[in-house]
Amino acid sequence: MVTIDLRYNANDAWQIVVKFAEELKQSRLSIRSVVLYNSLVREDFVENRSDVDVMAVVQRKKDSEPVKKIYVDICKRYGCGNEPWWELAKELFPLDFYVYTVRELRSHDFSIYYWDFIENHKVLFGENVAALVTKPNSKKAAALKFLSEAVSSSRDWNSPSNEIIKRHLVWVKFHPAYLAIECMKAVLLYHDIHDFNRNRLITNLQRVPGFEEESLAEFIIKTYLENRTCRMNFEKVKQLYPRISAFIFQCKSLLPRKVSNWLVNPS
Repeated sequence: MVTIDLRYNANDAWQIVVKFAEELKQSRLSIRSVVLYNSLVREDFVENRSDVDVMAVVQRKKDSEPVKKIYVDICKRYGCGNEPWWELAKELFPLDFYVYTVRELRSHDFSIYYWDFIENHKVLFGENVAALVTKPNSKKAAALKFLSEAVSSSRDWNSPSNEIIKRHLVWVKFHPAYLAIECMKAVLLYHDIHDFNRNRLITNLQRVPGFEEESLAEFIIKTYLENRTCRMNFEKVKQLYPRISAFIFQCKSLLPRKVSNWLVNPS
């Protein structure tokens, strides 16, 4: 079985983030802001599982590539990285990095993650560019779009091939349990319950009318966070995938019937 055996904690992550931000600051490129966001800021960072999300905003497009080069150098030096540099992440942890110009940031669709970004970000240096991020039309519309894509993505998991499983296990964000957890967040967002902290997902979902899958949701979260699938053989993993796919479809049942029907048969 192909897996990446990552060993790191929040302290490891913070050390790399600080070094990375300092190198970007000293580069003298036209960087308006460098921002850390998601789990490390929410304080639900999970050892050996969570990735680190950093974003840089540059004034000029020509500075994007030099900024990315600093990122690649950091990845090589400290054994971190993300696609297409995930091969570099085998020794430490995944560092997820995005570079936008102001125009690109304004046009970027953060979908259901807009509200999480706004409430859970930390400016490492420069200005706070949160006001430049375009707010989706509504929480309900963003949640619907995400759930529609998730339902479509999970259709082929009832009988996954070994190659599909290998690809999912190789990287955190390819794991079906990850997508199921994100669907939980979308459901909460649709019902105006906005708290993406993993430690409170089940408690928050219990507030959603019709939610009756506490045990399965808890199992999915633990499967992902504890990386249980890496200790299963392929047959056990194949049995797990249909359960996760079924749960994603059940997420749609927590929306009004007209909406949930649309998610299955969008016009």
